[in-house]
Amino acid sequence: MIKKIFIIFIITISSTLISACGSKSNGVSYENYRGLKNLDNSLNYLLNGSNNAAMNSYNRAVDIFIRVNDFCNAAKAGIFLYTAEPISENIHFLKDAENYSHLGKCNNELLIISLLLDIDDNKTINIDDYINLDEPFLSFAEAYHNKSIEPIKVLIDQKDTSNRLKSVLYRKLTEHYINIKSDEALSLANIMIENALKIDQSNSWLKNILYDEKLKLKLMQTQKTNTDTQIKKIDILSEKINVVKEIDE
Repeated sequence: MIKKIFIIFIITISSTLISACGSKSNGVSYENYRGLKNLDNSLNYLLNGSNNAAMNSYNRAVDIFIRVNDFCNAAKAGIFLYTAEPISENIHFLKDAENYSHLGKCNNELLIISLLLDIDDNKTINIDDYINLDEPFLSFAEAYHNKSIEPIKVLIDQKDTSNRLKSVLYRKLTEHYINIKSDEALSLANIMIENALKIDQSNSWLKNILYDEKLKLKLMQTQKTNTDTQIKKIDILSEKINVVKEIDE
């Protein structure tokens, strides 16, 4: 349970990687700006089910970073894509990140990767090993160490938390409240999943929308309400993701 909570919600990397994705500012070089834009495109493709397009944009981003000898941003790119959808099919992003981190002697990125691997392997977290990590990773290490979901609530309320991260955090809170099963908790679960849906629909993140609707189904099943319409909706959304994949191929 705790493993699922904290490996899935680590969707944002340090602001030094993604702060320039929206505009060319803050002294970011043109080449790094191009890399960041390609990385941002890659994540959006990934969350829409366009896996080939996601890989193409990711490879372009990494190529740009390496051409300017920025192996640490190349490593961050792999971490960013893996944490956006941390499933076994995407572990290659984390392996890339580890390789680039060693080449660039990127100690911070190696520490993040170590934390992710420890969580993925369900190892006991020694908070002293990660005390030098920036946020949000330090909070994740503390949360996993303490087996607490409180950092999720804190992160959602922080103004610097991205919508991508908030979307995942809302789903994690939804799961948490569904598992409690009390009337009050189920009411909170409904609020959380509607918040996630609002974000995902406004950004057209099809995969996230499907994850949201599947959680709504789980909530309805827990509440013992009729799920026929919800199941049909999920089937249609699943078909749309398959269509995107077929076009992508």
